[in-house]
This record gives sequence, structure tokens and C-alpha cells, in this order.
Amino acid sequence: MNQNKVKLIAIDMDGTLLDSQKEIPAENIKAIQEAAAAGIKIVLCTGRPRSGILPHFEKLGLSEEEYIIMNNGCSTYETKNWKLLQYESLSRSEMEELLQACEDFPEVALTFTGEKTYYVVGDEVPELVAYDAGTVFTEAKARSLEEIFAEGQVIFQAMYMADSEPLDAFQNA
Repeated sequence: MNQNKVKLIAIDMDGTLLDSQKEIPAENIKAIQEAAAAGIKIVLCTGRPRSGILPHFEKLGLSEEEYIIMNNGCSTYETKNWKLLQYESLSRSEMEELLQACEDFPEVALTFTGEKTYYVVGDEVPELVAYDAGTVFTEAKARSLEEIFAEGQVIFQAMYMADSEPLDAFQNA
């Protein structure tokens, strides 16, 4: 009996599975399908939210009984019903602290990733945030922190987003 048989392959998405155009090359699709057909569990791993992985998962043509680790490891889903199995989320106090940290930097957008939405704390969605949201097939919504809490989504992660110069100034403050 071969005890070195591979049972599971965990694959990073951006910079590994996806090419520079954010597509899955045909040879990768074929190799993943062959591994799955051989009984190997395929687990996609990504910093992306669910919306950013669904189109790629569908292209792979995998069974509905796989698992995906997303939001930079903050959530694990089973793909049969897209059920959230496990997650780590930001607390209200952590979100308030993150907002307070960037209050003196109006060009820095605080963006929270929820289960279905990108939220930007403020009155408008900066172009950079809208672009980033589009790359993961979702929409960014401008909300106050209180409005975000009221919507009741689990918030998995936060990002400070800005052009290089204001972001560097914020990081060096």
C-alpha cells in the first residue's frame, strides 16, 4: 500500500493558479480536473471574497463537494451549498479602531470585506476601490460605520486603500 498517496491539494489563486490576466490556464484546469477525478480533494485558497472565486470555481468544473478557504484564511466554505463552515471576523471595536487610525488621512479609504459586499467607510466610493471590487466581481458601497453594523454582514477583513503617496504617508505616520 502506498502511504504517500496525495489526498488533498490546496491551491492559492492570485499569482499561482491564475495567470497575469486573472484567468485559469487550460492546462491548470485539466490538471485539477484529473486530480479531482483521481479522488484528490481540491481546496482553493485565496484572499478574495466569495464573489471573487465563484466564476473561477465554475470554470474548473469541480464537484459540489469541495472546500474553499477565502478572505485570507478568515472563512471556510463547503461548495455544495456554499455554506460558511468556519470564520474569523472583525469585531465592532476592531472596526472602530481601524477607522480611528485613518481619520487624519482623508485620501485613505477604509474598506471592509463582508460576505457579499465591499464597504467603504464614507460618503463615496473612490475609483481605486470600485476598480478593486470589480476585479473580484462585487460592488463597493459607501456607508457609515453604523450603517455597516446595521446591515449585519459578517466582516472578514479590512483594507486601507489609496494611491501610493497618501498610503505611504499613512503607513509612516
